[in-house]
Amino acid sequence: MTIHNPSSGNLLQHTLAFGFLLREMGIAVSPGQMLDFVGALDERVLLRREDFRAAARCTLIVRHEDLPLFDAAFEFYWRAQAKAIWRTR
Repeated sequence: MTIHNPSSGNLLQHTLAFGFLLREMGIAVSPGQMLDFVGALDERVLLRREDFRAAARCTLIVRHEDLPLFDAAFEFYWRAQAKAIWRTR
């Protein structure tokens, strides 16, 4: 799944929504971490959701114990996005 289309402007929306989801699930994500995440995404062109995942995991997860919850949140978020895309077609 391609997540970055320069003309769509959706990358920042996905970034903020995913950070919000992590906080709602109990993972402590600071504003500074979100800025680091946005900065990491700004450094490269993202063509795969795994690129987004790697950047998020490196910048938003501090505690090893949060990794399983992060993985669950990531799968939930992208599954929900895929369903939303199919509903609009």
